[in-house]
This record gives sequence, structure tokens and C-alpha cells, in this order.
Amino acid sequence: YKCKKPCPKYRKDCTVKTESHLCPKYCYEDCESCIVPVKKARTVCPHFYTVPCNYDVDEIICTKPCMKVLNCGHKCKGKCNEPCGKCEVKVDKIVVKCGHSVKVKCHENPDWKTCNKNCPLKLPCGHPCTTRCNERCTFNCEVMVDCILEAPCGHVITKIRCGLVNAGLKSLGKKMLLKYCNHPCRDQLKCGHTCSGSCGECSQGRIHKRCIEKCGVPLVCGHLCEFPCRQACRPCAVKCPYRCRHSACRKRCGEVCTPCKERCGRNCIHQKCTRFCGEICNVPPCEKPCPKILKCRHQCIGFCGDPCPQKCLVCDKEELTEIFFGFENEDARYVVLEDCGHIFENTGLEQWLHQNEDQISFKTCPLCKVPIKTTQRYSDSIKRAMADVAKVKAKSNGTCQENNKKREELTLRLLRLKLSSGPLIRACKKLEIVFQSIGKRLENVRKGERQPINKHELNAITSKLQILEHIIKICGKNEVYGVNFNTVCFPQIEFVSQILLREEDYITDQEIDDVNFELNRLLRMVEFSQIKNSANFASRFANDDKIRRIVKQIEGSIFSFEKFYDEDEEKLKQLLKDLSKLLATGIGISESEKREIVKAMGFSKGHWFKCPNGHPYLIGECGGAMQQATCNECGAEIGGSNHALLSTNAVATEMDGATYGAWSNAANLANHIPRDFI
Repeated sequence: YKCKKPCPKYRKDCTVKTESHLCPKYCYEDCESCIVPVKKARTVCPHFYTVPCNYDVDEIICTKPCMKVLNCGHKCKGKCNEPCGKCEVKVDKIVVKCGHSVKVKCHENPDWKTCNKNCPLKLPCGHPCTTRCNERCTFNCEVMVDCILEAPCGHVITKIRCGLVNAGLKSLGKKMLLKYCNHPCRDQLKCGHTCSGSCGECSQGRIHKRCIEKCGVPLVCGHLCEFPCRQACRPCAVKCPYRCRHSACRKRCGEVCTPCKERCGRNCIHQKCTRFCGEICNVPPCEKPCPKILKCRHQCIGFCGDPCPQKCLVCDKEELTEIFFGFENEDARYVVLEDCGHIFENTGLEQWLHQNEDQISFKTCPLCKVPIKTTQRYSDSIKRAMADVAKVKAKSNGTCQENNKKREELTLRLLRLKLSSGPLIRACKKLEIVFQSIGKRLENVRKGERQPINKHELNAITSKLQILEHIIKICGKNEVYGVNFNTVCFPQIEFVSQILLREEDYITDQEIDDVNFELNRLLRMVEFSQIKNSANFASRFANDDKIRRIVKQIEGSIFSFEKFYDEDEEKLKQLLKDLSKLLATGIGISESEKREIVKAMGFSKGHWFKCPNGHPYLIGECGGAMQQATCNECGAEIGGSNHALLSTNAVATEMDGATYGAWSNAANLANHIPRDFI
């Protein structure tokens, strides 16, 4: 017998004895496990889980947030199944050493090494320390203090850094003092403004501080240039004010506007333009009187299709008939300029707008000079002006394609220049930074990273590359530069390099002029260095008063703190020529002439030698000495035999830069640059 009544028992392993947990089977059948979802509380933590009724909830690995409170009073931030760790909450704690409050993790002790607040200590001079609390106190106090010092430039220095006073003013070099000369420069710059720099800031007039006056020149768009004076104005950075009835231009004023592609809004009951808003209309402005009635219940004085002037010949007769252009009468029609709100008689305004049509600019309101850019009646004139202005903007800014092509050309030019002058760049770190700076700006940019390079920046980089090329041409392409060159020329190269690092996006005409004077100085420095490297310079200098006197004059001119004008260069050029003759380091020729002679002979390095008295001569063919002869200048023995040079003769390094003869053990290594053979 099988009982087919409902089972009165609860399901197997049921933990909640309620009606919903009764066994659903017949009485004779085996009861099933109770899997009814039940919310159970864990006994090992305070969390609840919904699990089958027959399941032990404590067997679950609890991943809910830990509910425990740490000893510090903060809640544990870990998971319930994980051991409670150290408290990671950031709190304010006082550093015992300095008394400052710092934010640290709750479990950490505050350390003064993490305190980046201002140091509370005072320096030995009495001024407050300007470093951070976690940094060592500096003894080079930057506070400017009063003093009375005579600078080498002739001015009296009245302010100097406190740290320099403490270090001992006597230990300061002349160049260090020159930097602190605060006497106003007041030279007139090429832009016409007076220099705002001091004698020290302008390096005694050699390289002037950039002009800080506002440019104020009217741009083609009608705005005044707001950038600092730099002679070549950059594109207008003001938000473009142009708008039509459909939208407003979202570009900067200096960029070319995108023409509106909506249908033209010039239409009335008499006619309708069928072109796009950004195109010249195919119908003229309507000349019919406006049929509308104003709020004052008088007839509108404007034209059909135009915005109605909010004045009438009845209520505002005296104002409207006031003579301005001479056509104001009772039959006149008036136009309201939407750009500024002024109202004018149409005939006179038309004549005003047609004046100076050969000028590339927007027409302006006769009263307030606001450019007319949004008045619908004169939209054709506005669009023609915009087209003309757009051409000027495009020519000034350059197209993306043109600028990218120029960028690639300059990148290649920079790379070639860098390869051809590697030793000089490696020896002069400031010059290396200039190359890196220009190279970084010439890198192709991804969209959105930064503004693409524009024509103005490309022109500035072109000028900087020309200056670099001039420096490298002056210094030559030697593999090793002598001690005299390093001492005399490198400081000058670094001085010029600082100007090229001032700012990447432009270089002023004043700076180019100043740099050119300094490059002329560098040229004479290189020539002087080469003369000092000659074999007999030291002995002749020690024994000849005339040579010492000329050298003193040369050094006084080359290392002068003043600007190196063209007349200074001419005097120095003659002094170098005189010194060269006295030393017999050549035949009374300049270094540039000497290079031309070497180039004309067409031999590789190592073919030029000099007699015991320093007169140069050339050995052809292989470059090895095979016979003896006498010097044409002094009669001394020159040459040698069996490829061996006379011991009294030497390689004329000053002629072609060679340090070994063409026929020598080291010839193939020392006289050539490895990349020349690649």
C-alpha cells in the first residue's frame, strides 16, 4: 500500500521549520533536500547571505567589507575573510623636528623628510631660509641687499645677492659682477621702443632683453595686436567675432573661418537668394521700403527684409535728420548696423563703405569704428572682405601641407648639421641643448597633443638654424678642439646659445642683429685661437714686446664687455693680420683666405707643413717628404727624405686642422672622420 496523501514532514536537512519548507512529495516518497533560498546570519562575522536552506552559511568565504574597528578608531578597509592590516587612512600628524603638520598614513610616524613646507629656520645672515623643510638649508641667500660696488662696465651696483656678500665680494669674477649691474639700459631697440632691461640683463648692451611693450599694431582683422612687441605680429588670438544668422565662428580670429553651408537668409516678399550663406548672394539687397509698423505705430524707415531700425521720422525726426553724410531728408531710407546698433542714412553709408576698396580690411562703423561683420544688408561686401582677409591669413599662417613640408625640410637640415658637427656639439653642452630643443619642436605631433607648428615658428627655427650653421662654419669641423679654443671660444658659443634657448616660437629682429655682432666676435676669437696654437707663438710672445702689445690689444677687444660693432671688428681684423705677419704663421692672410687656399689646392688633410719659422708649404702626391728644399720666405730647410720629415719641420695644423701628416702611421685614423667614408 502506498499512501498518496501529501507528506507532512519538512524537507530533508531543513533548518527553517515553516510551511513553505514542507515536503511537496507524496507520503510514500522519500523527502528531497531543502533548497529553498533563506537569508542566514553567519556566526563567524556579522554579515548575512541568502543560501539554500540546507547549506551551512559559515562555509562561505566572506568577501564583503570588514566591519571591524582598528585600535586607532578607523574602520578596517580590507575584506572580511582577510586579516586586518595596518591602517592606511591619511591623517594629519605633527613632525616633532619642525612642528609642521603633514599628511601620513595612520600607522606611520611623521618624518621631517616628508615635510615639503617652507623651512622655518633663519640663515646665518639673518634672512629666512627659502628651501623646503626636508631640504638642506642653503647658504646662498637670494635676498637682494644694498651695496656700493663699481662694476667693470663703469656703473655702480646698488643691489646684490646677500649670498654673494657672505661668500666674499673679492672672490667674485668680473663677469659675475656684470650680471648684477642694475643701471637702466635705455637703448633704443629696432622696434622703436626704449629697452626696459638693466645693464646686467642686457649683458652690457650685447644682447638686449626682449621688449615688453604691447605691440598695439592694427591687424588685418581689425583687432589690435595684444602680444608683446616683436615686430612680426603673430595671428590674432581673440575669439573670432564673425557670425551669421545660423551660427558663430568658433575659431580664433587669426584662423581662416569655415564658410556656412546653410541656405542664405536674404529673402523677402520681393526676392530670394538661392545660394549658401557663405557664398556671394545671387540677388542684391531689396531696395523696397519696409512695410512693417513699429511699436510707436509709425511706418518703419528701413528696407524690406532688413532688421527694422527702432526709430521713426515722427518720434525721432530731429535725431535722424541731423546732418552726418548730407543725404538725411524725409524721404531717406535708413539702415541699422547689427554690429554696433548705430543707424545711418543708406545712400551716405553706401558711399562711405565704397571708399578705399583697394585696402584689405573689414569696413567699419563711421561713428565707433567697430568692424562691420554681421549686418545682413552688406553681407556681400563682408564676404568679399573675408575672402581677401582669408588669403592674407593663409599666406601668413601657411597651410598644414606647406607647414608640414617645411617642417620635414628643416628636420633633415637639422640632422645633417648635427651629423657634420658632432664633436663641437659634444664638447659644448649648451649647443647640444639648442639642437635638442629645436629637434623636439620639429617632431610631428599627434592630433590633440599640442598645437601643430605654424609658419611663424618655422621662420624662427629657420633663423636659428642659420645661426647654428654660421657657428659651425666659423668653428670648422675638427675632431678635437685645442685648449686655446676651449678657453677662448666655448664661453662665447654658450653665450650665443643662451639667446637661442630664450623661447622656441620666435626670435626678434633685435636678437638676430645682436647675435650677428657676437658671431663676428666669435669668428675673430677662432682666428686668435688658431694663431695661439701655432708652434712658435709661445716663444715669440715671451721674447717680443711688440707681439705682447698686439696680443693685449686683441684680448682687450675680443673680451670686451661692450657691444662688438662693425668698426670694432675691422680694427680687430687688422690687429690679427698684423700679429699673423709678425709671427710668420702665414703670409699675412686671414683665416677665411687661408681656407680658400687649402680648398683650391684640393688635397686631403695632412699635406700642409711649416718650416722652423712657421711658414707653410705643401707636399703633394702621397704627402710624404721625399726631398729637401729651402723656404721661399726665410730660406730655412724644409721637406725631408724617404717619407720622413725634417725634425725642425712640423705639420701645419693651422692650415687644414690636421694633427698628423698624410703619410704617417696614424694618418688614416687621425686625419679623417669615420662617417666621411660611409
